Amino acid sequence: MTPSYPKWDRKGEKLGKWLNNANEPGCPIPKTTVTMANLPPSKYFIYNKTTCLSLTQSNWVASLGLPVETSVEDADSVYQFLSLHKNELPWAHWSGHIGPGVMIIECIRRESDSTAPWISELTKAIYENYSSLSDLRDDDHGKWPTGVWMPPSPEFNALLGTRLGKVVAYFILGAYGQGVKRIAKITFFNVKRKQLNLRFDIENV
Repeated sequence: MTPSYPKWDRKGEKLGKWLNNANEPGCPIPKTTVTMANLPPSKYFIYNKTTCLSLTQSNWVASLGLPVETSVEDADSVYQFLSLHKNELPWAHWSGHIGPGVMIIECIRRESDSTAPWISELTKAIYENYSSLSDLRDDDHGKWPTGVWMPPSPEFNALLGTRLGKVVAYFILGAYGQGVKRIAKITFFNVKRKQLNLRFDIENV
């Protein structure tokens, strides 16, 4: 029997159609104009630091063919840690690491009545401030330790239909528009059997 996830997979299937087809009707996500430059400094606390990745994170990017820094000072790293926080309630928060072709998002939260841009818009603004959006890609250089879900499987659609999957899909739609980029696969893996991680690979349509 084919697995069924009625709460999420229909939402994920619709998102997939918008990502794959520029002419698919009903997409409510316009291309975003949010940038780091137009976030008022009085309302947002932004901390960023050039820093090397942790050993675990370095292992992740190694499998993507991205730079691995084993004997580099923090100040010379190609990676950055960034934390963005809306100072006033209702608040919003984004923190994670950014590198050439990759974002490692560690914590995101936005209150439902916040006046801050959507998390997907903040994600676009943060990466675009670091590098070109064209750098984000799907490079399959190795095997991952747990599992991979490919479209159009029910599991893929269900993950895409969750709140986290929607953030990634909305980021792509807001950054590139419909029918330009899509999610090629979703990989999930554990770190020391304590933490579940999801990796979303982006490719051209």
